[in-house]
Amino acid sequence: MLFQQSRVSLVCINIPLEITQLINLLNVTRENRIKTFLILPPKANILIEFTRYGIDDFVFDNDSEINIECRILKLLNVTKAIETQVQSYAYISYIPPKKEMYIKGNRVALTSFESIFINYLITNNGICNIVDFQKYLNCISNHKVQQKSIVVGISRFKRKVYTCTGYKVIKSRYGLGYEINS
Repeated sequence: MLFQQSRVSLVCINIPLEITQLINLLNVTRENRIKTFLILPPKANILIEFTRYGIDDFVFDNDSEINIECRILKLLNVTKAIETQVQSYAYISYIPPKKEMYIKGNRVALTSFESIFINYLITNNGICNIVDFQKYLNCISNHKVQQKSIVVGISRFKRKVYTCTGYKVIKSRYGLGYEINS
């Protein structure tokens, strides 16, 4: 098996070779600057010999697929990207799957309501009309949410953010609702 990534080549050896065959193969790979990766049977006793001949890395047959994949990617200098959905507005970064928000590097763990509220704020350009937000909450929760409950929840959230970060992030706007303090 031969992998090619960013001008790094790798030969993966998963079949038993005699020492002379392995040395010949390693000489060819060294001349062509190809990395070598060996998959050994579970009880191989000649590990030191393999490393002396120039094997770049090895694993055992019974290692997990994740371990093998990570070691191969490391040899190829490939970092596996971790896909994370992040929403940002001004100095706020919000990570929906984790229900956490970062404000200028300070982490704030969010409840479900706070997560819904900050998501609504970010998707509406930092502005939250309380009447529209109440309709939105009624829609997603399938029951009527009182406006007073929303106001109390947002007030507690504002206090929590100030306590955790020292920043007054959300401000009230008379006749409008709330907005992110720019």
